[in-house]
Amino acid sequence: MQVRKIIKWLGAEELSGKGSSVRFYHYLLEDHPFYNGYFQIHKIHKGGNKDFVRMNDYKQFMLPVLITILEIKENAK
Repeated sequence: MQVRKIIKWLGAEELSGKGSSVRFYHYLLEDHPFYNGYFQIHKIHKGGNKDFVRMNDYKQFMLPVLITILEIKENAK
């Protein structure tokens, strides 16, 4: 899942999730009223060692978090 590389580059760390969910933590989101430091996405396992994320899930759940992290980083400069 290439999203993991982007999330790691932004400074978030992956936590253990249950089932198909992958949880992440980022210190910049600790004071955010919606995220409280944590966010997650559901992965789809299609065999082998590759995991995928549905485009709709990415757009609805993951992309807003990534944009929020980038905005907080930009405003902190």
